Amino acid sequence: MTLTSRLAVVAMVFFGALAAQADQIKVGPPGSPGIVYNNIRVTSIREGLLYFVTAGGEQSALVENIQELKIDRYPDYAKADALLNEKDYAGAAKVLDKLAENVKEDWLKTLVMAKLVFALDRSGQFSKAMIRYLQLIQLDLSDYIVNLVPQQLPQDVKQRKEAASQLEQDMQFVAEPKVRELLQKVLTALKEAPGEAEPIVMPPSGGGTSGGGGLVAGSTEASRDIVEELLNKKEYESALKLIDEQIQDPRSTLSKLLYRRGLALAGLGRNEDAAVAFMRVIVHFRPHTTSYYQLSLIEAGKVFVKLEQPDHAKALWTEAKGMIRDDDETAKEVDQLLSGLK
Repeated sequence: MTLTSRLAVVAMVFFGALAAQADQIKVGPPGSPGIVYNNIRVTSIREGLLYFVTAGGEQSALVENIQELKIDRYPDYAKADALLNEKDYAGAAKVLDKLAENVKEDWLKTLVMAKLVFALDRSGQFSKAMIRYLQLIQLDLSDYIVNLVPQQLPQDVKQRKEAASQLEQDMQFVAEPKVRELLQKVLTALKEAPGEAEPIVMPPSGGGTSGGGGLVAGSTEASRDIVEELLNKKEYESALKLIDEQIQDPRSTLSKLLYRRGLALAGLGRNEDAAVAFMRVIVHFRPHTTSYYQLSLIEAGKVFVKLEQPDHAKALWTEAKGMIRDDDETAKEVDQLLSGLK
């Protein structure tokens, strides 16, 4: 290879890397302001976590906590998201169907396919949605992805029979127990008369909903978050009990549960216990390894104010402010908290 050829290859790699790093992601629990990371490069999706590289090193986020994802080299991804948010599911399905055939990155194919399954299901294309779902679970078997099984069953009796027959055939080639369990629920519902079938209840995935953005915009039914519902309804005792049960599950996201435990305890007025819960996130996890680190800094500061320890609150909020990148809403909140200290 000549020097000119080598330089051309180096230039392609270098400028290709720069283009890849022009992407942006916003992550955070549903309903939270989220944390924005600019100039990222996504590397993979593994076991329900999306891994990406920033200037500060590799980060990861639960796929259900992805509030926004902008990919410069695939503008149709943002176009599909906009259509989903407008509830134009048929339009989104057309865009995503084409995109699914063109993307080369495995991690992005998983995201696109997940959105496509949802869009097809919501637009009344159950059979196509099921075909894509069976392809999707070959890419990713994390609980969140598995729980995206199509649920909008055909209302026409003939179509229902045909769908049930096809699903019975397809299930012969599905070995994963948790997938078979869900597909069996769908099959049972298909064999019932329209309007008589029991709702298909998804097992808990250990993750949050994706409402208000997320991996699949608007798919709150796909992964119902009971703890979040209880916290929003201020049913703190019930939320705390469920959180303590989930903490015993080794598959759970500990930083998330500790943060939520702090919210529940603070809601009950148990401020010292709440401070301990939030501080466990801050002490045991590194900054940027979990979106709950910054959230815990903010909430712990609020608790320390109630405990009449404003110096601790100031230190925590100052650290939180230093972590904020291109998130005006959170920056404004922290500035207001700091200015409110006496």
